[in-house]
Amino acid sequence: MGPWTLAYHLYGVENLVLDTILEPKKTKELIWDLSQVTKEFAAAQFEAGADIVTWAEHVTRDLVSASIYEEFVLEVHKKVPLMEIWSTVNGYLCCMVND
Repeated sequence: MGPWTLAYHLYGVENLVLDTILEPKKTKELIWDLSQVTKEFAAAQFEAGADIVTWAEHVTRDLVSASIYEEFVLEVHKKVPLMEIWSTVNGYLCCMVND
């Protein structure tokens, strides 16, 4: 599970979306911190014997505009090099965020 998806499951969708506006710095830090959790979870799954891991990220148009994706999620996706670390990570990005 990706950090945006994990954030809205833990924090609540409405709270997360509102805080992209009300608390942008806090929200960016939350998403970055959760990206480390999801990276470590993927590593643990491989260490436990998994052959493949899916890193699903549900950034759908109804929750995330293109500008929100670019500001809060895209840089995290670029900085968490899952595919460089493990060649068997199935990255699934569920989105159509273009305006």
